[in-house]
Amino acid sequence: MAHQSIEKILKVYFVQISGETAPYTHSLSFLAKRSDLYQYFSKSKILSICSNR
Repeated sequence: MAHQSIEKILKVYFVQISGETAPYTHSLSFLAKRSDLYQYFSKSKILSICSNR
């Protein structure tokens, strides 16, 4: 269920920034790359965010 929610968010963001139709894919990494968000999802950044809590 979480995967589907994140996928929807990434697709909405993609449409907002590009004005194009969302790609027909379920790949979160592909959607993040197309939305220029992939750089924010590196393993080290995620670990640093989690360790700050």
